[in-house]
Amino acid sequence: MDSKAFFKILLIIIFSVLTLLAVLSFMSISVIQKTLLSFILNNLKITAESIVLNKETLNNISGYSNTNFLRVSLYDQNDKLVSGPNLLEDNKIKILKKDISFVIFKENNFRRLALILPKNFNKDSATMVIDTSLKSFDDYFFRIRLTVLFVFFMLAVSLTLFLFFFIRYLDNIIEETQKTLLKIGSGDLSLRLPFSYGSLFGKLIFSFNEMMDNIEKLIRGISSEKTKVIRAVKSMSEGLLVVNLEGEVVLFNPAVERLSGISMSEGNFFGIYIRESEFFEMFSEIKKTKSPLVRELKISNKYVLCLAEPLKEMDEFLFLFRDIEIIKNIDQVKKNLVTNVSHELKTPLTSINGFAEILFESKKDEKRKHYLEIILKNIKRMISIVNDLLDLSRLEEHPESVVKNNVNLVEICKQVIDIFKYKAEEKGIFLNFKAFDNNVNVYGDPYLLEQLVNNLVDNALKYTDRGGVSVSVKLEKDDVVLEVEDTGIGIPEDKQEKIFERFYVVDKSRSRKSGGTGLGLSIVKHIVEIHNAKISVKSSPYEGSLFRVVFPGKSLY
Repeated sequence: MDSKAFFKILLIIIFSVLTLLAVLSFMSISVIQKTLLSFILNNLKITAESIVLNKETLNNISGYSNTNFLRVSLYDQNDKLVSGPNLLEDNKIKILKKDISFVIFKENNFRRLALILPKNFNKDSATMVIDTSLKSFDDYFFRIRLTVLFVFFMLAVSLTLFLFFFIRYLDNIIEETQKTLLKIGSGDLSLRLPFSYGSLFGKLIFSFNEMMDNIEKLIRGISSEKTKVIRAVKSMSEGLLVVNLEGEVVLFNPAVERLSGISMSEGNFFGIYIRESEFFEMFSEIKKTKSPLVRELKISNKYVLCLAEPLKEMDEFLFLFRDIEIIKNIDQVKKNLVTNVSHELKTPLTSINGFAEILFESKKDEKRKHYLEIILKNIKRMISIVNDLLDLSRLEEHPESVVKNNVNLVEICKQVIDIFKYKAEEKGIFLNFKAFDNNVNVYGDPYLLEQLVNNLVDNALKYTDRGGVSVSVKLEKDDVVLEVEDTGIGIPEDKQEKIFERFYVVDKSRSRKSGGTGLGLSIVKHIVEIHNAKISVKSSPYEGSLFRVVFPGKSLY
């Protein structure tokens, strides 16, 4: 709403209020006029009632008959004029024989008030009429009405002029303020509203200017911090990318451009620059879960570690790309070295083992036989390490070569139990197995699944001296669960995350004594991942361990 429309509406409201007040004032004046008229009438009535008609009174009445202000007329019982002016002419009044009455009539364009009273004269009934002029009375109230009308007129004119100049003053201030605010909004924070002490909006303008000083300082500080952040982001060696819920690029740095090999622009969909399906899946997952994610991706033929973090307050997602190409190359070199060394060692170790067994069987000398026994034991341990390394290398390098079929997990468990039952009997511990059904099928590689159960049972027997080991297969909702539980030495909580690493053993002395390689659980973890399953461990020192492998429903054949 502009100032002109506001001015018109305000004038309409003011004139409506003034009109209402004027009407109320005129109504009040009319009420006062009627009240005074009633007062005059009552006085006339009292005066008239006190008059006794006789010859002396009649003479006095005739003295009033010719005055204009107060006149007295007397009529007999036949309504004939006895004295005074005749008011019955032109039907100015009507005479009632019994009741006192009054009437207002006009004479010479002026109002008069007549009081009619029944009286007795010479033992006969008569009527006395007293009338008086209302000209002075009406003129007085007419002047009052003119005065009130003039006052309201002057008040309306004064208010109109005041509002006109006041709104014009406000309009100038608003226009000046609007221009200043538009310039401030365009970035010129140095502008201020003109200020003068004692003005109508002086305090408001002073407060506004003071607020703008604070805002300018704050924005300068934010701008300085933003510049520092942008410099830091641009100088990062890691790629940084921020996208919104629609996948539009909000922020990026040069490192992520080098990674994608394409120059980026804010507002475009990230899929223009990063086309790998794995990154699309990662974006969909973090958008759905709103939880941090870490993935190893291959973008533009480069291995990167991608850390994703939701920026919940802004409905945006931050992706940090760390180049791990060198680490992957080093890791690949290590794997190749292990694989090559394992292949190179396997043949000579097999030959040494064969000749050592021949010598062991042929020698009768107990001392030499003891030494050969030690040699054979260590050779077998080295062969076991080499075989585990080759299995691990095969699982890591060629997971796609795994051939999956419909496999009965219960039959595999029974075969493994049969292999290890003599070892359990030698240690004096039990080895039990139970299943909810004899035919529980899992979609997987039978050799790898047998190796998985074999490694878990072997590991449990090695670290159990009392009690025993229990193996079970059960169904939880749609998932098949394999559990291997022992009553052995247990695993401390701070070491449970490390047991699936290569060559990591909880008790090194026991591992060397039992011939462990430290690779069994690492192989188990890789087999579990190949079958899209999950493995967990629950253990406490000296209370045993429980390993759970959960095959999801989609793994069932």
